Amino acid sequence: MKENHGIRHIEWNISLQWMKRQKKYCLMVVWVAILACMLMQTGFLITDGISSAVMNQRKNIYGEWEYGLVNMDADSQTLIEDHPFIESKGKIQIYGVLAGSYMDNKQANIGTMDQTAWNIGHLQMLKGHLPENEQEIAMESGMLTALGYQGEPGEKITLNIVTTTAYQNDMVGKAYTYTLCGVIKDYQVNWDICNRNRFPTGIVTKAGAERIGSPLESHMLIRADKGDSVYEDLKKSDKLTCGMEENARWNQDVVKQMPYIGFLQAIRVVIAVAAACVLYLMVSHSVQKRQEMWKILDALGMEKKQMYQILIFEACACYLIASITGMGLGTLTYLAAMKGWEKILGYPLAAKVTGKAYAGTLLYSFFVFSFSYFFSCMKLNKFRKGGTDRQKIKLSKRKNQITRLTPLSMVLCDWNYRKLRKGIQILLIASVLVMCGTGYREIRSDWEELARDRQYTGNGYMLNVQPDSNTQGISKLTVQTLSQIEGVESAEAYYSTDSDERNETEYTIDLSEYEQSPYIEKILETEQLFKENVNAHNISFYALGVTRWEDLQRFLADVQEGTVTREEFESGNFCILVLSPLREQDDMEGIYLPWYIKEMVKDSDIQESQIKAGDQLSVTWHGEKEVQTKQIRVNAILHASSEKNIHPPYPASSGICAVTGKNFWKQYGINTVDDYCEKVRILLDDTADAYDAETHILSCVKKAGNIDLINYHEEYAGRQQTCYSVTGTFIIFGIFYLIMVVIVVSQLLEAERQDKTRNHQTLYALGMEDAFFKKMRCIEVVLECGIALVIGVVGVMIFYVIK
Repeated sequence: MKENHGIRHIEWNISLQWMKRQKKYCLMVVWVAILACMLMQTGFLITDGISSAVMNQRKNIYGEWEYGLVNMDADSQTLIEDHPFIESKGKIQIYGVLAGSYMDNKQANIGTMDQTAWNIGHLQMLKGHLPENEQEIAMESGMLTALGYQGEPGEKITLNIVTTTAYQNDMVGKAYTYTLCGVIKDYQVNWDICNRNRFPTGIVTKAGAERIGSPLESHMLIRADKGDSVYEDLKKSDKLTCGMEENARWNQDVVKQMPYIGFLQAIRVVIAVAAACVLYLMVSHSVQKRQEMWKILDALGMEKKQMYQILIFEACACYLIASITGMGLGTLTYLAAMKGWEKILGYPLAAKVTGKAYAGTLLYSFFVFSFSYFFSCMKLNKFRKGGTDRQKIKLSKRKNQITRLTPLSMVLCDWNYRKLRKGIQILLIASVLVMCGTGYREIRSDWEELARDRQYTGNGYMLNVQPDSNTQGISKLTVQTLSQIEGVESAEAYYSTDSDERNETEYTIDLSEYEQSPYIEKILETEQLFKENVNAHNISFYALGVTRWEDLQRFLADVQEGTVTREEFESGNFCILVLSPLREQDDMEGIYLPWYIKEMVKDSDIQESQIKAGDQLSVTWHGEKEVQTKQIRVNAILHASSEKNIHPPYPASSGICAVTGKNFWKQYGINTVDDYCEKVRILLDDTADAYDAETHILSCVKKAGNIDLINYHEEYAGRQQTCYSVTGTFIIFGIFYLIMVVIVVSQLLEAERQDKTRNHQTLYALGMEDAFFKKMRCIEVVLECGIALVIGVVGVMIFYVIK
């Protein structure tokens, strides 16, 4: 026992001595691990920070209530009030509805809301306070603007209120006068579940509500302690007979579906795999470099377990140093770059670092080091045995062979002795190519999709006259006023055959002359799936009327054949036929719809339609009592495509589209086209305040009749922020990963340069010339870059195949 006591920890001493003698190499291994851990830690922190920030932002906008219980009866209210696991119960009651059409023609309610509902709904008071007596009322800012009030506390407002939930726009209510005590930031425009017909736009006290009458509806906003289990029990309960509208899971699903969250996770996977492979190759090289030492220790009687302990000690030391230092540097990097990330993302990140990020980094680094050293131990076992019998036979055969030396054979021979080092270099270069290729492709596709969204839907709004409306439309004076609103880039006015749906009319076009065209065949094939008795004589026709020269310019800029002169425009006799590339729907064979329908994924080639500028086409108007057929002359042909800025509000269906002048409508007896329009497409500046713009837009169109306001801004703004986030994430992580690659490759090249210096001196002594070495270097660079390029391209292809 005494004899062994002095050498009990000899394996630790051997490991320490080796690490001291090979400080540069060991530091390189540690630095690679530190950088990998730092990137992982930063990635975890950014992912958690973004998720938390998005959840907080969504709670501020949509509230932190998890379920909305609507149209509650007495039994449902009793069940919720007595439930022990529901921590927050916000009560809302509706007492009346404003008579008239306001705020995008949705029902506007007056009622009560308790403090709990206000708090978990995250409602914000812009001015003033909540009502304190029966004469006071607090209202949404947008509703006050729509009603024509200034929105200042103390202002007297009169409301015509109907006491029925079976509300119709033509009902006349009873007048009630209140004093405005508070202006609420519009919240119902954000609450998707409410549709502005369940929660109050005007909040009064209980006494103020009783002036109107008795409650018409009762709702609750709830939040539970136990989460899903509580809600599942409520859904199964026979006593709960009201509707349940979910908010919490919707918020969580939105976070999970954010593209840059998946992008961050993909980057972490790439870093993990690359770091694991690099560390394995470097550690394996370290084991191979000490081949003679393992044989000597084996000859001296050291057990295999003790040799493994040498490697385990190195692994533990590197693991602790790398993980602790990497987590510290990653945390400091996240905190230092937080302000920059907030500018990229557009909202504040959480400064608090959670234990989840540390746990993730520790598990990741443990996996990497376990992987590297486990396979290195297997390599050590191979060295102890002195190689396999097959390797010994190969070595004996090579000694008896005489080969002709060429630059290529010398390079391959050199690589055979340094295959681990070369493997590291090629792998790192290929991983950079894979990251750049996949990142560039993803970022480019996101920005292209954003550009298409802006061109088609626009960063703004669409106004449509309701099909069941008797209004004449939106006046040209209103369109001019809309274009002058602060933040509005442009307002485009159109007349559309879609609007004739309220009169149950239809337009068709006769293309029998061109029915042999593959393009027309596809359109007809799709038409026949949607409608009966369709042939080439009665294909659906959709016209978009343009009566302003500035609106026509964006179509004329990209016509492929023909044109429209100013004189033709002024006369109103023109037609631009729009032919869109078709996409076949995957799940329904034989349906070919325009490319801008997002559900379509398979592009087909643009087929020649055989229609030429100057052709005469027959268009038939199918009215309620009569049918009229007129001839229209095609002035120009426009092939719309995703690469061109041609995105009018086409109808989302099959058929043929055209941009026409005012006389097209007048010949069918529609004479209001000179003074009114049916569609207004409003584009906003990227820096515009959307809430202010929407309020002013509603104020402009409130007297125009029944007008639908379609909001494209929020979706566009979200996609734009996503693009900035993904781009910023890729750049920052790419820089850190590139630093790691540069450090490792530079160290490997330096070690390779030293080895080659010694080898070349020997070869010079044997008579080799400089030209031979130059050819070797050229061949080596070409081979290394070529292999890395092939691996990188294959990696990118595999990524997209898997995706």
